[in-house]
Amino acid sequence: MRIGFSEGLIEAARRDTRVHVLTGDHGYALFDEFRREFPERFHNVGVAEANMVGIAAGMARNGIRPLIYGLASFVPNRVFEFIKLQIALDHLPVVIVGDGAGLVYSYLGKSHQTLEDLALMGALEQIKTISPASDQEMKKALLWALLEEGPVYLRMGKSGGAYEGASQSEAPEPIRVFSSNGIDNKPSRRALVAHGAMVSKVQDLIENSQLTKMDLWSCPTIFPVDAKFIQILKEHYSTIFVVEEHLLRGGLASELLIRLRASGVTVVPVCAKPNQQSSVGSYEWNLTQHELSSSAILKALETTP
Repeated sequence: MRIGFSEGLIEAARRDTRVHVLTGDHGYALFDEFRREFPERFHNVGVAEANMVGIAAGMARNGIRPLIYGLASFVPNRVFEFIKLQIALDHLPVVIVGDGAGLVYSYLGKSHQTLEDLALMGALEQIKTISPASDQEMKKALLWALLEEGPVYLRMGKSGGAYEGASQSEAPEPIRVFSSNGIDNKPSRRALVAHGAMVSKVQDLIENSQLTKMDLWSCPTIFPVDAKFIQILKEHYSTIFVVEEHLLRGGLASELLIRLRASGVTVVPVCAKPNQQSSVGSYEWNLTQHELSSSAILKALETTP
């Protein structure tokens, strides 16, 4: 996803001289090309994320299109109040990028793990939230976000994986990654919906022939969920499994539970389980601790009729 982000940022900056980048002392390699080509539009504010939000708000008020970047544990988590009051309240066109969302930086401990950022951003209705699952989705989402007239939160999780696609539209939209037998109207059909790194994880399970009786959808649009996609879910599926690297409350699963509550469609969350252990381990180890390993996902699907 980082390659798609870098490519999208350079393309956006070349077509619009108003695009500026602000970082809280993170992401140097990610911005190497941007800094070489647009040194006057790259601003490292240091370890001062709250100040960075204020600077970006001031830029946006003066016609600049700022993108603020930090680890998701700091942006948006640490500076939620500043985002709420200085960006969301006045609907300013600022792109907020939270890198390493979920459990990417697991080995750095709880302070760098982010399983609640979607809940925070989802509470601010003025902010649109996108969680891409591939380089192509990331590039598309970034180019789209920098044209929006209001704030956008762009969630960047673990890079790489089996899924490499994106929708054909200019805007990020849900896309069917895998079809078990084409969409039809059989009421017994089941589907998997995921975003971020979980799309590739579920696709790996499918390619190992363990989930071939289900469709798989990548749904990068978290808030709001694409209305056409909601209609597809209502018309073609009876059971929806939502796999996401986020806690149940405030994520895509809880949003679909609300949006599909009177439709007759059963929504089964397969989300990160709360885990208060303080041990430090790898990304895969932490997925196991939060019941998001491949075996845990399979178990959740197999135990649901």
